[in-house]
Amino acid sequence: MPDAPIFVIEDDPSECVEQANTSVLPAWKVLIVDDDPEVHEATILACGSFEFEHRPLNLLSAYSGTEARTVLQDHPDVALLLLDVVMETSQAGLELVKYVRTTLNNQIIRIILRTGQPGEAPELDVIRDYDINDYRLKIDLTRQRLLTTVITTLRSYRDLVTLDATNKELDTLYSQQIVANQKIERQQQELIAQNQALTIAKQQAVKANQAKSVFLGNMSHELRTPLNAVLGYTQLLAREPQLQAFTKELETINRCGKHLLVLINDVLDLSRIDSGQVVLNIDTFSFHELLKTLKDIWTTKAQHKGLDYQLEWGSDLPPLCAHG
Repeated sequence: MPDAPIFVIEDDPSECVEQANTSVLPAWKVLIVDDDPEVHEATILACGSFEFEHRPLNLLSAYSGTEARTVLQDHPDVALLLLDVVMETSQAGLELVKYVRTTLNNQIIRIILRTGQPGEAPELDVIRDYDINDYRLKIDLTRQRLLTTVITTLRSYRDLVTLDATNKELDTLYSQQIVANQKIERQQQELIAQNQALTIAKQQAVKANQAKSVFLGNMSHELRTPLNAVLGYTQLLAREPQLQAFTKELETINRCGKHLLVLINDVLDLSRIDSGQVVLNIDTFSFHELLKTLKDIWTTKAQHKGLDYQLEWGSDLPPLCAHG
């Protein structure tokens, strides 16, 4: 027994139809799925000029469950599905509901079942077992009731689309926040690694400085011991009458030894500077005596090479200089 055609009563359009408005917003897509052409004609006649929130309806048609699947694949943004139950099979409409919710995973589209054979799909069973949004008998759907149902259903679809867009935006922000947190975590790990490297480098520098101080201390001791012996023996030799002819040379040896002792002290001062323990003491010395010592040293070397060496300085050269 074929479905009874939809029964549309001509109500006053002013009660439920909004006036046509020029709008740039896209139309609401409504898919009519029914094997009876008269149902399509009646639905188009009832809703063809209707607008909701200044957006018209774009009425799409399919005459079987199989054809409806193709239309839904081509138009994933269908807002409302006006679906017959009995078409190519007695369960074609219900099978299409499962296809939409499960295969297409479309939970936003609103589905209204319209049937002329309620015995094939009892209302309570269908509402309980299938994810639909409304169940209507074709005979009960006047034009005004149909438009009222369309309005409430489109309003629900609009809210779901807004909620879905908000959720997607939140998901995007959440993903961006995760990426930002991961970046901050990587930067923190890099800072920790750098601090650890600096700590290790500092420890190594401290150990190296300690090793250097120990080395310089030992070196100073090893140099001072023979140098003190040289200075002591030169002083003893200078007192011997038989060596009076070598007084000048002995004095040179003594001055050179003292100069080496000063150099050793300077090296120790450098180590103290590194450790922050140096104390600056200002003292004076005879610049002329220093030049004479250098002359004596270099003259001996020059004579060994057969060279004549002379050292002269101006009369304005200060006799004393300060050093720290």
